[in-house]
Amino acid sequence: MDAIIEYLRGEGVSATGFSCGDELDQHLAFNVPSILILDVNLPGENGFEIARRLRSSLPGLCIVMMTDLKAEFQKIHGYEVGADVYLAKPVSPAELLAVIKSACRRLGSQLPMSSRVRFDFKQSTLEFSGQSTTLNSMEKHVLMALIQAEEQILPTWRLLEVVTDAAGLADAEKAYLEMQIFRLRKKFQSIGAANPSIKSVWKEGYKLLLNVDVVTG
Repeated sequence: MDAIIEYLRGEGVSATGFSCGDELDQHLAFNVPSILILDVNLPGENGFEIARRLRSSLPGLCIVMMTDLKAEFQKIHGYEVGADVYLAKPVSPAELLAVIKSACRRLGSQLPMSSRVRFDFKQSTLEFSGQSTTLNSMEKHVLMALIQAEEQILPTWRLLEVVTDAAGLADAEKAYLEMQIFRLRKKFQSIGAANPSIKSVWKEGYKLLLNVDVVTG
């Protein structure tokens, strides 16, 4: 799912991922999307149950189910509980984007486009949708390193070098880097940017998931 979210964001679509129904409900308490992409095999409340519940409470929500369950009776059940579109995996990100655009046309709504985060390096500020926050010197150097990296991903050892140089330390420890990443994530959350903003990539390092415009002057 992370790869799909990254693809949609790369196409300028506002997309946020959740691992279970509880996380989704926390988001829906403050933000109701125009389209929900829903898997069936989820921990706790499954996708069919979520679709049935949300179809009742949010009748205007477009629900796209995307799942490994391909049997005809499963598809029929998906439509019966509230799915507008039922996609059997594998589904390419490009096909999913086409489905989203088609759903928006039917709904008469605009494709949910994401705003870009603005990073003023000189002023050490992040801005998004009218909200702003200030970064400390370490946070802004870590962020700039991720922005400038190929595909916005850097191995842990390289980020440790960035932290070491910026802090003037002899040798920064991994725990210190993790603290800076944690703080950066909280800063992005504080201005309402998409979450997750930075993800840990197993055996590689960290990847920035957001589109960020940098102001250096």
